[in-house]
Amino acid sequence: MSKYLPPKRFDVGRLEIPGAVLWIGLGLAYGFLEPDPENRLAALSYLTMGFGAWVFLVHGRRMVTTAGIFSLCAAVFVGYPGIYWLTNGNDVGYIADAVTAGYFCLVAMYYIFWRRMKPPTLGPVKRSTVRGAGMIGVLLMIVGAVAARAGVGSSLAAPAAFAGVVLVSAAFVIGGRRGFKLWAMMVSGAAALFYVQFVFVGFGRLVLSAMAFSVLFILTIRFRTYWIKALTLVAIPPAMMYLVDQREEFGVETFGQALDGIGSIVAPLEQFAVIFRDLEMVTLAWGHTFYAGAVTLIPSAIWPDKPEGFGLVLARFYEPAFADVGGTYAALTHGEFIYNFGAFGLPIMVIVLGWLIRRLDLGFFQAVARGASSRRALLAIVAFAIIAGGMSDILWGGFHLFMGRAGIRLLIVFLIVLTWGGLAHRVLMPRRRSPAVRPATLPARGASVSARR
Repeated sequence: MSKYLPPKRFDVGRLEIPGAVLWIGLGLAYGFLEPDPENRLAALSYLTMGFGAWVFLVHGRRMVTTAGIFSLCAAVFVGYPGIYWLTNGNDVGYIADAVTAGYFCLVAMYYIFWRRMKPPTLGPVKRSTVRGAGMIGVLLMIVGAVAARAGVGSSLAAPAAFAGVVLVSAAFVIGGRRGFKLWAMMVSGAAALFYVQFVFVGFGRLVLSAMAFSVLFILTIRFRTYWIKALTLVAIPPAMMYLVDQREEFGVETFGQALDGIGSIVAPLEQFAVIFRDLEMVTLAWGHTFYAGAVTLIPSAIWPDKPEGFGLVLARFYEPAFADVGGTYAALTHGEFIYNFGAFGLPIMVIVLGWLIRRLDLGFFQAVARGASSRRALLAIVAFAIIAGGMSDILWGGFHLFMGRAGIRLLIVFLIVLTWGGLAHRVLMPRRRSPAVRPATLPARGASVSARR
């Protein structure tokens, strides 16, 4: 009598080779053989959205990965704006060129660098470590919220609260028991809502997307299912509508008039397309904006003549009056690479970002395999989650924006690494003092001098 074998779970990764034929074939057909720019723009925009969602779904299997988040952000900031400009713009030829370039860069990064990455099982978990992380996370959330409300230390308050949310999520998800999945998800969601309610001021909506991605990144470490990824894809359109409405309401409350809620989503692609079209007019920066991003965390009070970030450099080039009042432009990370390296910028971007994101995911998998066996092991997972969430910043605005946001959050995590186990650990988790035991070689307190001798 044959033994019953349960059916194997279907893995969408099996469709990778047919998918490669489909995505590359359709891209070549519409990108280079379609003469009508409007049809080309429509096709490549939908392909970018579809491929970005596909990579988010299949990469890392049931775990959310850095590569998956970057690809989903490309679907939102490259694919969707292409459809927007198709229906709201006049000359779409240069937009079609930019979307075509963005699509093939994403396809090249995936099939050259990101394929065949199998996530590990979660390593050992030390209960005292996750308890301490949860307490520190709650403390950071409270201190950050109070400081943000009081207007004290605004440059550190929000990043500290952000790091606290990720710490709390990591503590409950990684340290929670198997039967408490829903409880861990509810706590993670409640921590994020706390940030939105008491810390977020309504400006900088990418902060919310970064937090959502960081929490998702943590959730699938323990709760590995395609349903989380699928529900995320379903939630993207209503989330975008909410953020657009929120932006308009913020303008009414702050400035007395509604702000363009959709503009910041679609404008970076158009600015990238302008740079791509007028590249011969651009004086190449040869890496200077990346250097400016690397020194972002150095305070201007220490370095008054610190190099300007990519957004401000663009504003000075295209609209100096806007830059004089502190205004900045965004042109996607694609725009930053071609602004620095010209025609070689996009191939360099594919190599640099493709390799770096692969290394980040491999490092994250190693951290997951170590689990929460130590404080630094758990904080390494938190750091990778913050970096993964920051993919929306780096794709939308470039390296300077990423360092100005995710870099400060990582600095908070680094400070926790330095202090946890010292004063902070003693305050949050005081240990019971054992009774004093005198060494056998010491005499009793009442012994005479001669006895001591």
